Amino acid sequence: MAPPSLTKNALDLIVLVDDTSQLPITLHGTSFLARGHPFLTEVPLNIIATTPPSPFTNISSDNTKTNSNMNKTTSSGCFVGFDVDEPKSRHVVPVGKLRGIRFTSIFRFKVWWTNHWAGTSGNDVENETQMILLDKNDLGRPYVLILPLLEGPFRASLLPGSHNNDYYVDMCVESGSTRVSASSFRSCLYMHVGDDPYSLVKEATKVLLDVLSEEFGGRVELAKAYYEALTDSMKKHFNGNGVIASMQHCNDFMYLGT
Repeated sequence: MAPPSLTKNALDLIVLVDDTSQLPITLHGTSFLARGHPFLTEVPLNIIATTPPSPFTNISSDNTKTNSNMNKTTSSGCFVGFDVDEPKSRHVVPVGKLRGIRFTSIFRFKVWWTNHWAGTSGNDVENETQMILLDKNDLGRPYVLILPLLEGPFRASLLPGSHNNDYYVDMCVESGSTRVSASSFRSCLYMHVGDDPYSLVKEATKVLLDVLSEEFGGRVELAKAYYEALTDSMKKHFNGNGVIASMQHCNDFMYLGT
């Protein structure tokens, strides 16, 4: 489900219901802004940002409201995608330059294991990064959470720019099969802002579940299906291992958004 576009060519079509002046995250010119403060710069022109269902209204030329889902969630973030000319099973595209902002992240270094990493620029990002949390500053920039997602049969991850010392953060989107290719993506990355880093992760999870689970019957039904599938997998592969079961329940809280 594609939310209303917030691309550079469509910013004038989005207004706040309560007439406030600024979205929490905007793609303005060639910069991603969090409450007006840049955090990614020199964003390529093929990067597209869209807002999830929220208190924003998409206004058409006849001034009618066209977003029927506008009150479902409170949007403090946006989805990010891109267009390329040639369909492929694997794409690596730059998202923007990250410089001088402290971040903490989680990256995958083995199939089943992740580790913590920190840095201050795109050069410091590790391959297979699954989450980045950018620090706030004293000038008003909030915390920014950047989450790679699944979009259809494609999975996304973050990695350092392909050119050394250029400060870019790249996004890798891949299907794992040469038979599955695409050239257009709209929700392979999600960005969310907030003033509390702990609440930020919880809020972002709820928004993602509300938006992305709608076609599956909603967040609760999706969480039930996830729990059943995970439980079956645990029984099959780990035979009741207590440590792994504990890890399973921790994941439950995250995916349920509780």
